[in-house]
Amino acid sequence: MALTPRRRKRTASGRSGLTLYVLTWALGATVVAVAALALLGRGDRDTVALPPIRQIELSSAARAAGCTLADGDRGPEVGLPRDSPALRRPARAGVYEQPPDPSLLGAALRRGLVVIQYGRTLADEEVERLQALQQTVPAGTVLAPERIRTRYEVTIAGWRRLLACPRFTDATVDAMRLFRGRFIGSGPDRSG
Repeated sequence: MALTPRRRKRTASGRSGLTLYVLTWALGATVVAVAALALLGRGDRDTVALPPIRQIELSSAARAAGCTLADGDRGPEVGLPRDSPALRRPARAGVYEQPPDPSLLGAALRRGLVVIQYGRTLADEEVERLQALQQTVPAGTVLAPERIRTRYEVTIAGWRRLLACPRFTDATVDAMRLFRGRFIGSGPDRSG
């Protein structure tokens, strides 16, 4: 006797159950996709975009921005100590509304942090761009207004290194990014 496979009878309720199941999953996927697009597309309107990097070599970027690049004890006076005692407590990385004590900034430089200072006449929009720059490496960057007035709109310092810029432009941002990338973590007392 030959066995023949049994054929299932599809009922209307079976088909409607499958259709309902597929529609439920499709609806769920649509809701998830719409929610994801809404979250990704909304963006943070307070976010400040930095320009793309155009230069790849620090000295060329500094020249293009009209900045002075100095190392060692040479360079312009910008209110930062050239040296700091090793045991001094450093300024913490972050954004300051008032200038920290210069010795704290010097100690931060010894620990390998990079210090960005800006002139008090710099426009709020430009300070926001500097804050966005600080936030790209928040644990390694100090941002503060300058303590003493200088002829520079913005300076960035690493241990025994300095970039001083008379104007703040997109080219300046290029030079500052390259400077920080090269000199962050360069202090003699850096940890780990």
